[in-house]
Amino acid sequence: MSACVRIFRIAATGVALLSPLLWACSSTRKPPRVNIALVDEIEKAEWATWPGREEAASLELAASAIGDPSAELRRMAAGFLGRKRPLGAGGVLLERLRVEEDPAVRLALVSALGRLGTVAARTALRRIATADGDDELRAIALANLGSLEGDQAVLGAALSSPTPGERLAAGLALARYPAAGQASNVGAALASERDERVRWVLTEALRLCSAGAEGEWAGGLCSLLDDGNFLVSMGASRAIRDLPGSRCLTEVTALAGSEGAPWLARLGAAGVVKAWLGRDGAGGKRLDGPGRKKLEELVIEQVSETVAGRIPQVALRREWFGCLALCQGEQARELREKLAGNQRFQLAPQAAGGTGDGQAPSFIGRGALRIDSLRAEPPGSRQPPFERSSPFRLARHRPPRLCLLMGDGEKLYLELFLSSAPNHVSALLYLVGRGACSGLKSRRLDEPVGILLEPAASDSEPAAGCVLAPELSGRRILRGTIVAHPLHSGGGSLFIAGRPLPEWEGRVSVLGRVLLGQRKLAGLDEGGKVDLVEP
Repeated sequence: MSACVRIFRIAATGVALLSPLLWACSSTRKPPRVNIALVDEIEKAEWATWPGREEAASLELAASAIGDPSAELRRMAAGFLGRKRPLGAGGVLLERLRVEEDPAVRLALVSALGRLGTVAARTALRRIATADGDDELRAIALANLGSLEGDQAVLGAALSSPTPGERLAAGLALARYPAAGQASNVGAALASERDERVRWVLTEALRLCSAGAEGEWAGGLCSLLDDGNFLVSMGASRAIRDLPGSRCLTEVTALAGSEGAPWLARLGAAGVVKAWLGRDGAGGKRLDGPGRKKLEELVIEQVSETVAGRIPQVALRREWFGCLALCQGEQARELREKLAGNQRFQLAPQAAGGTGDGQAPSFIGRGALRIDSLRAEPPGSRQPPFERSSPFRLARHRPPRLCLLMGDGEKLYLELFLSSAPNHVSALLYLVGRGACSGLKSRRLDEPVGILLEPAASDSEPAAGCVLAPELSGRRILRGTIVAHPLHSGGGSLFIAGRPLPEWEGRVSVLGRVLLGQRKLAGLDEGGKVDLVEP
């Protein structure tokens, strides 16, 4: 009898514990159903709507979707308005932001406001950036400021904020829209910064805001060359290249020739040497006399070390061979002639990419602002020449992935951002499915450093050459991010960034990222063939 009582008590206790869970599972509060018909209309409008044009039908469509009960559909509508920017989009976004309660949708609304250039949108972003409330919301608003004069006071105050996210956002904003008056503030913030994520962004912002003007902060850049953070070291290297004269000559030569220094730091120093040797004197203050002789002696020494096999890193070897091509002394000419017949050692090309007249426009540094002026004509047909992939149906569970097969059998896995660039990713998936991305030719670019994958002209499909509207988003561009290069965006080309490009963020279409195998890209041969296939 006692055993039966004990069993009854255990059963009663289990019912008492499980009843709240069972009640919650049987609750009638379920997420609202998604209007699939409205989703299909928005996805069709992605191709038909050209950014910045007066599209009343698209605005009406997004306005109806942004008030839908489904949070997923509201986020989709916010992203659509941010990418297409029809007239009146700012009013729709601001009106929804006043009543929106879902945190994820509010972040999407603020990000979409950042894509707009209207005064009302910028004023709203400044109000959000200085308001008390969600830290993440303030950071997103800060990262999209900087294009107007009224934004500089807000960014200057954010550089000294106790919140790392706000300092990071202010650095990203100044890297995207550099302001000469902020150089001293960024330099002071960098000197006291301890967060590794923020330090490299501030280094890039300092380089872009300074624009070659030597200031009180310039002396600290020499010590950053040998920084433990690789990104900070590379950013300091690019900043020193732009300084007038050769202020850090002693530090650069000592670091470049040091066998005990980290090879990534030596790579940055070699880049500085290459930039100094390549100055033509037209505003670049060409290096002559004892300074140039010292640099050429260093280059000959390092190239000799490379020939002897004592420098195993491919990137460092390429940098020193590029320096050798710029040397003018007798010893350098003799060494070039000696290596000319050896196919193992090829001098790096002087420039990659061009505009047809032999000059490559600058889309890095402060020159990134030129991307904003690039314009293309909209497509003649409202129907895309490729099979459209649905971001809602395909990417809500797992983003689409592709596999990059290298010549030696190595595999790299790519993850595509279908929701951020639906047209570009749909065209790419269509080309891969047709086999048009087999035999892609790889080409290394130096400025900015990265790898360009170009399809063979004879194998191009009609969809590869179609006109695609730029699909701008707030996604970060880091090492391994796949973007549409401003000079090589047509023909199905892919550009894999070799370094972070904060100045490109919000200006180019971000298609995806390298998911696995980033380090294998360093061994990709110049001019080699790779295949892009479905995994």
